[in-house]
Amino acid sequence: MSPKTTKNKYRISVLLDLTKASETILTNAVQLAKAIDGSVAVFHVKPALSLVDRESQLSAIRNIRDQEKNTLNTLQQLVNTVGEQENITIPFTMASGNVKNRIQTYIAEEKPDILVLGKPRSRTNLLGASITDFVVDKINTHVLIMVEDHKLDTFKGLSLGIFGNTLPKNGQDIISDLKQDNDKPIRVFQIKSQQSSHTESETAAQHKTIDYVFTEGANALDSLVKYVHRTNTELLCIPKGNKKTFAFKSNPSKEVLRKSDVPILIMGS
Repeated sequence: MSPKTTKNKYRISVLLDLTKASETILTNAVQLAKAIDGSVAVFHVKPALSLVDRESQLSAIRNIRDQEKNTLNTLQQLVNTVGEQENITIPFTMASGNVKNRIQTYIAEEKPDILVLGKPRSRTNLLGASITDFVVDKINTHVLIMVEDHKLDTFKGLSLGIFGNTLPKNGQDIISDLKQDNDKPIRVFQIKSQQSSHTESETAAQHKTIDYVFTEGANALDSLVKYVHRTNTELLCIPKGNKKTFAFKSNPSKEVLRKSDVPILIMGS
């Protein structure tokens, strides 16, 4: 495990599955670190199921060791490549076993401020979707979810958006750090019932904002996501405590996450 450092303001951990999108995800995490004064570490879990076969016990053990060695080499090569490109040292850790359990253990021990992972574009990637849902539901830290093929050259000067009108206190620092030398207004996207009167978002007290208010209804989320793209919002922040379901069957925050193709920052409570 990497030692905790006091040199940087934020500790950023990147959860990689070593698919072809991993280099993009890691590079994006490094760009985030540069923008907000963060350190970067990588974590990979090799699922237990991939270590099991029907060969003899000795052959199976040999095969497991070969797989672990190959995976470790792949991980080290990836980390070295991005580290050299971005002129940054990136420590990494690999574990084998139950992916969700290993992630929980890693988070509990390392205590990162932000966890970064990729969101599969394909709806057929059930494992990737399951891990994303698990992290959002169970991990109480800020979670940056990147679309797997979405590469950002920098996090400086991004056009920011917020879903809802409140931010957790521990998320306000990140917003302020992302807004350094950035005079673009923050776009605030809200869904309200027809009976609710419009109230100014809490974010407006600290930053220049533009509000987009959608009336609760069957198409409200689709309209909201459409405006996120139409306004060229590059990073959408969603407070984790935003669980009000309105008339929707599921958590609207998770629906926005599923429907949107922009990076999402789930802000831990």
